[in-house]
Amino acid sequence: MPPNASNEPVSYAHDANASAHDASTLTAMALLIKENCWKWDSEKGAYFVKYYNHQHVAEKVRMIHKRLTSIDFPYSIPLQPNQDKQTIIQPWHIATSANYDDRGDRLQAILCLQALHETNEPINWEKEPLLPSYSLIEKWTVRLNRFIQHEAKLTALLGRDYEMIVNIALLSLKEIRKLRPPAEKLTLLHGDIVHHNILLSQTDVPKLIDFDLAALGHASDEMILWLQRALPNVGYQLKSLLNEHEYLSITKPKLPYLLYPNEVMREALYVLRVEEEQREPLCQFLLPFTKEALANWSRLQYAIQSVSV
Repeated sequence: MPPNASNEPVSYAHDANASAHDASTLTAMALLIKENCWKWDSEKGAYFVKYYNHQHVAEKVRMIHKRLTSIDFPYSIPLQPNQDKQTIIQPWHIATSANYDDRGDRLQAILCLQALHETNEPINWEKEPLLPSYSLIEKWTVRLNRFIQHEAKLTALLGRDYEMIVNIALLSLKEIRKLRPPAEKLTLLHGDIVHHNILLSQTDVPKLIDFDLAALGHASDEMILWLQRALPNVGYQLKSLLNEHEYLSITKPKLPYLLYPNEVMREALYVLRVEEEQREPLCQFLLPFTKEALANWSRLQYAIQSVSV
């Protein structure tokens, strides 16, 4: 639980250079955005405040911001000095989330992800012990096992589509393991490239936020995940999407990865995690989303083969 200061005075917590005691009390006068995240309006301006249940994650996020700030990386929001080891504070950034339906927004997302991955030139991320190693195949194997463990609930939710998803996932992983893509230099991966972690404004460059899941891995893996998120927004038109930006060419040796039904599995497992009263509106999205993905699977397979030739 985040620090609770409801019985303490809060009038003195006005400076962004908050002490540990200040950081543990400012949440009492801040606006809760979501769990453990607040907007704090102080005399010196507005700030974003986030409390971490696990100190090692906060330490990782601090390290990443420190290293990015050291090279004047423009696509992140710097941290304010703060002694509370489980709290970070950033200036409030006025912007909107990227919309992957919009080509311009997609290009902005690719721009800042490419820039992030290319920080492995000035920064040797492999020497950072706080960064966990990232294995996409391992992650997907774990996800498939979890999917199978919930067979009864997911069959009730997805009907016959459940069996089709599992079969596609098994076949995809089998084929993926046969691939021998070229070696890549390891770099910093953002780890969660959902659209709302990319902020866009008319007066500044795009900003990447929420490095909680950041890891050390291959840039092509992160861009495969980005393609999987963007494909439904372009009607699964893979060729046209790949042609939008030359950086996406790094995914070509791994295009068969796109056949793994990652997005439908992720969304379905998410539905199981929420309370039952919250599931109905999510299912109204999940079921047609799943049907469309499965209907386009063969088409996607053909597109991958034609691009790979």
